[in-house]
Amino acid sequence: MIRSHVFCLVLVLVLAAGLGLEGCRRQERPEGTPEEWYQDARSMEEQGLYFKEERENAPLGALEYYQWCLAEGRFDDSITREIRHRIAWYSALKLLLTEEFMSKADYRGAIEAMTGFRDQWPDSPYRALALYYRGLAKEYDIDFQDTAGAIEDYRQFIAENPDHALVPEAWSRIGHCWEFNLDSADYAKAIAVYDRLIETYGPTNEVVRRPDTPELVRMCVERALYNKARILEDYLAETDDAEKARNCYARAVECYGRLTDPVFFGAARFKQAQFVHYRYGCLLAERLGKVDEGLAALEQMAQRWRESPWYGRVQWRMKQIRERTGRPAATPAAPGGDADRRDERDKS
Repeated sequence: MIRSHVFCLVLVLVLAAGLGLEGCRRQERPEGTPEEWYQDARSMEEQGLYFKEERENAPLGALEYYQWCLAEGRFDDSITREIRHRIAWYSALKLLLTEEFMSKADYRGAIEAMTGFRDQWPDSPYRALALYYRGLAKEYDIDFQDTAGAIEDYRQFIAENPDHALVPEAWSRIGHCWEFNLDSADYAKAIAVYDRLIETYGPTNEVVRRPDTPELVRMCVERALYNKARILEDYLAETDDAEKARNCYARAVECYGRLTDPVFFGAARFKQAQFVHYRYGCLLAERLGKVDEGLAALEQMAQRWRESPWYGRVQWRMKQIRERTGRPAATPAAPGGDADRRDERDKS
């Protein structure tokens, strides 16, 4: 997740040809000819190396090679225009994404640059992405956060590009804006957006696990289910209305139950999967009165992750639930069962 930092530097020349010249003066001239630099730039793009990292001996990225091409090369008009176009795009993008390797980003500069890019390059294939990234910058800038503006950009992005691969992520970002608005979070609107995303892209787990479902879609549905469950449990269930609280817990359990399916999370994020299993069992047993069902879910979790730090917490919670409800103590599990043969990826 990109974290927000605000810096006073605003690169006003981000879309000007002068940016390429100025950038070159601060860098050591690469070996080769402008024609070779142009090929190097294309190669860097194919590898996803769009700009030079701010570390010693880091290789030049596509942006820097294009800047040198513009500064010293002599290309025909069409290639020169394309070079200027790429410099403008990568310079704007760097203001936002530079945080991934520098721990800082110029969000206000990125907003200005993305706006200028859309104005100056109306036919660019990156014009849609400029709108999406402008929304990100407005959302992530904690000191000058503009969630209303971010939501407007995301919605415009969806309206203008309904078939774009990032549309599910844009919906997810809208829900996130409503949920984490620093001034006044609106959990009802956040859940409404998450529900729309779930119903559109993953109404059932069978739909999510289809081979043709993109990984990004699966992750967006997963995030929507998880965020919805946490809002229901942590915020909306906090009410004096017992019936309303029970309804919130029931809806949270429905989300957590779906998330216990192996199609979600995966080996790299199994700790979050453990939390979901834990809350699923606890809510069933302690909030919905389905004690045996909740204990069974917790026991299944304990046996699945017997070497996890969660194991002791789960055993302690099950003991508490049994004592409160008069359930008999658990029978110790025999060694060598299915739990012992779990994949190594499920171990902590």
